[in-house]
Amino acid sequence: MKTAIKEIVDILGARLILVLLLVFVVAFLLLFPLSEHFAAARAQARLNTQLQQQLEARSGMLSRHFALLKNDLSFLANLSSVTAIEGPLASGATLDAAARQRLEKDFLAYMEQREEVRQLRIISIVDEGLERVRVDRLSTGELWVVAEDELQNKAHRDYYRDAVARDDDGVYASAINLNRELGQVEMPLVPTLRLITPLFNAQQQKLGLLVLNLDFSFSEHLLNMDLPTEF
Repeated sequence: MKTAIKEIVDILGARLILVLLLVFVVAFLLLFPLSEHFAAARAQARLNTQLQQQLEARSGMLSRHFALLKNDLSFLANLSSVTAIEGPLASGATLDAAARQRLEKDFLAYMEQREEVRQLRIISIVDEGLERVRVDRLSTGELWVVAEDELQNKAHRDYYRDAVARDDDGVYASAINLNRELGQVEMPLVPTLRLITPLFNAQQQKLGLLVLNLDFSFSEHLLNMDLPTEF
């Protein structure tokens, strides 16, 4: 009798162990993919958080850089070489050689410090959109003073009309578009943002616009720096 009971217990024990093993295997097969899923989800969440933090940091850098450029433009508008041409701007007279050279020298000195600035110029309002002084950065990086007989009229451009129509004396940022010269899109393509501030005389008459052309591709480089390769 005792032997029979022992055999039954042994059999039940073995079956219980088998059942427990089966339950463990089934649980493992069901839960392991879930644990992998949750681990992957946590890793993705950490990566998304890292991405968000880096994008916010880049956005902050970009905002600070734009603020710096706006301050630059306000500073340039108050240079003595700029205020010295108020008379010719108001009358539409030709700039004398000395005044033009001083202005070009200041523009060149500034652009040497700001590689992302592609163009700096003064556009006359009295002359209805005619450029009066302009310095370009060529695709080679070389700075080039545009000759007086090569200056263009920009009265037809949206950024000129919008800036002239504004009542405030602050810095205006145009829409971003491709730069055009002589009516044709510049090649290679240059996405351009223009920062514009008006120039006034002592009687608060708006005489012209100081226009800074910014190569906007620099912002893409700034935003993409050190971002995870997955993005």
